[in-house]
This record gives sequence, structure tokens and C-alpha cells, in this order.
Amino acid sequence: MITLFRLLVILALIQSVFTGCGRKPDPSSAGSGKPLKERVQQVVEPLIEHGWAQGIVVGVTQQGKEQYFSFGKIGDGSGKQPDENSVFEIGSMTKVFTAILLSEMDQQAEISMEDTVDMHLPDDWEFPDVPKANLTLADLASHTSGLPVIPGNFWKEGDNIFDSNLAGKRWQGYSTSDLKEYFLNPQPPIANSGQFQYSNLGAGLLGYALELSSEKSLSDLIEQKICQPLQMLQTSFSASATVPGHNADGEQMDHWQVEDSALAGAFGLKSTASDLIKFAQASLVPPDDSLGKALKLAQEPRLQYNEFEKTALGWRVNKYGAVYCSGATGGFRCSLFLHPASQTAVVVLANTQVGGALGSTAYTLDTVAGSLLNVSLNAAPIEIRLAKMGSVETSSLQDYVGYYEPENGNADPSFPVRVEGDKLMTDGPGEIPMRLWPSEKDVFFLRNYTSNLRFNRSDSGEITGVMLEFEGQSTSLVKRPLP
Repeated sequence: MITLFRLLVILALIQSVFTGCGRKPDPSSAGSGKPLKERVQQVVEPLIEHGWAQGIVVGVTQQGKEQYFSFGKIGDGSGKQPDENSVFEIGSMTKVFTAILLSEMDQQAEISMEDTVDMHLPDDWEFPDVPKANLTLADLASHTSGLPVIPGNFWKEGDNIFDSNLAGKRWQGYSTSDLKEYFLNPQPPIANSGQFQYSNLGAGLLGYALELSSEKSLSDLIEQKICQPLQMLQTSFSASATVPGHNADGEQMDHWQVEDSALAGAFGLKSTASDLIKFAQASLVPPDDSLGKALKLAQEPRLQYNEFEKTALGWRVNKYGAVYCSGATGGFRCSLFLHPASQTAVVVLANTQVGGALGSTAYTLDTVAGSLLNVSLNAAPIEIRLAKMGSVETSSLQDYVGYYEPENGNADPSFPVRVEGDKLMTDGPGEIPMRLWPSEKDVFFLRNYTSNLRFNRSDSGEITGVMLEFEGQSTSLVKRPLP
């Protein structure tokens, strides 16, 4: 869907994540009285049953007691389930560790989180003045620096920015020279300093600044100051994921590597459910040392940026008292939720881009984690509306083949539909192939977006058009021959 998906991406980026995780326990709710395993299954199993995820591991800790639950398969043909020791890519959850490292180094008086960023960059770097504030290391950690999501020189000319495998190579290959080049002519510009603006660039720059200040690698710093003290022995930049990653349609993706990426502090860690539960337990009941103080400080809100959420150091905090973070790479998605008041935490790791890399359903796993936190507290699960798999005879797929566009001939929205083997396919952003999954007769859906396509038939049984449904909006399109 070439022009259509420009619209979908814009609309999806303005969606809220979820509204209700971490509510106070309600003993009268539907989940009350059932064993935790049954409550977790109620939330997670539909994702596996209807093909939204290959494999999922859930870890729950309450008052220091931990439990793990595995669902689906790892997706390598072996039939094995992932478990609490399976190593997943955790993507942007890395940002929390980078922020806590800053807090711990501040506690040890090795650095001050209120230092301006330019104090910790090479002398030959040209770091521009920023209106209204001097950027601090804490600004980088709390996403209030005004730096963009990614630097303008992240992609190379001719790149397909929707190709997850290529994205992994760009993350891996982004060097300190690239980082320096960005600041020579910041594009996108540094703007809205002091306001919340999520920034992979900011977290990556923070990690690089901490490396320069300590003269140690970020990998060594995080392992020595956080992972080893907490006995998180399977968490590192150098670990390799032990399960394959998959896109939303279940196709295997390349693992993302770190190597010498200047942005490693934004995305590069791998971990397990077992290690992340240890991290959660330490965050809920911090040890009485500098790391414990850093873990506690990292959760303190620094700025309220909407009615529902505040930003902290790496973490976000919602109005129900939940502290949370999430992450994704090309083939993985994960979420971690803390509820300090009840000493409860939930981690969810999936080796599938649940909901896809883009689109409002990209937040599906965050909603799942919030729902699991609810049921762990004996509150009602959050309603998660996901299309259910149906079936369609392969021989009838040809009925849908064509080019769909507005009747008045406008280009937007328009998209092709074709058959590849036993699959009905279309083109997503950057002309990336995406599968149309059957739901019911003449109704298909996308796993990357909350979108339904209801095909219309004439009295003679011929497909004449489609009704595109996206986020409550419907658009009628007519079928034309493929170009």
C-alpha cells in the first residue's frame, strides 16, 4: 500500500500506548480467585493462537517470589518453547540501563548527571548552542534534550527505511564519525529542549559520553556496574540471541548486532526473562548501596508530558503508579512493568514484532504487559482487540487480485493485491511485501496495523472493490486491473 501507508504511519504515530495498566487491585474483578497461570494464559494465549507471535515468555515477581510462563514455539522448526533462560534482543529497554549507569556514576561522584553534554565530548566536536537550556546528561537520559528520534545521517541514499534487516545494519554501522558529522549540521535540528521528545540519538549520545568520561566501553560499564552486582549474567551487548526473531508476518529476521555502534546505548543489550526479573526485583526493593540509590533515583519522575505519563531517567511513569519501558528490534518486542506499591513486576519477551515495526498495533505487547500487571494484581485484564485467524481456499485467492483505488482516480489511498503461493499479498511502506490474513469470508487484516479490508462482491460473485477500515475510519475503493 504505497500512498495509503503514508497516512497509516502518520495516524499510528499519534496513538496513545494504553490507558489502564497498573490500576489498583479489584478483588471483585473477573481475574480474582483464579491461579496466576490461568490469568496469564487468558491474556497471552490469543496472541499465539491467532498467529500474532511465534513465542512469548512472561516473568512475574510479587513480593520477591518469581514465576515464569512460556507460550508458543521459538520458530526454528525444532518445536521448542522459549523459556526464562532464552536470550532475546531487548532493543530500547537498553536505554533504561544506560540511564541507570549515568545515575550510578553520579552516585559514585565519577560524573554529574547535571553536567552539560559538551563537557564530555571531544574538544574538536562542534556542539551547537541550544535555545532555552544547556543540554545536560540527565536531559539525554530523560528524553528532554530536544534531539530527534534518529539523526538525519542515519540512513544512506537509496535505503528502504522500512526494511528491518537493513535497519539492523544501519544501527550496527553508525559510527562516532557519523555522530560527529551530525552535529556539524544537525538535521533534523535540535528543537524543543526541555520538553519530552523520545530520542534514540539522545540515548546513544549519552552512552558515548559515559564511555569517554570513564575511558571504558559502555558494554564493560553496564556489565560491571549493573549486571554483575545484580547477578544478571546473561545480559550484555556481546551476547547472541538464542532464539530467532520474526517480523509481524512470522518471517525470520536477521539478528541486530552492536559491534562498534555509537548508538549502542539506545538499543544494543540482549537479555533473558530471568535476568530482567532480577533487575525488576532490585528496582522494586533497591539494595542499600550506590547502585540501589541509582535504581531508585532513575524511577523518580522528572517531567509530566501528558495527562497520563511522566518521564523519568529511561523509565516512564503513569498515573496508576506503574513504572515501565519497552523495546523492539527487527524481530523482537519486549516490555517491563514495575508496580512499586505492591512490589510486583511483569516482563514480557516476544521473538516477533508483535503488531509490526510501525502502526498502532506496534504497542500491542506493551498493552499485553500492562494487562498482565493488572491480572497479577487481581484487577481486570485490559481489553485487547486482535483479529482472529480464519481460512480461505487457495483457489479463491485470485478473486481478490487487482489494484484498489478511489473511484475518482485519486492516488491516495491505493494499493495492489496479488497472490504469492497460498498467500494474499500487498505492498507496505517502501514497497515491503505484507500479507493479508483471512479473518472471515471476504474479510482480511494486516498484522502490522489495526486494519481490516472488507471486499465487496457483485450479485454475480465478482469482487468489485473493498472497504478499508482503519482506526474507526472507512474508505471505499474500487477494483481495477493490476498495472
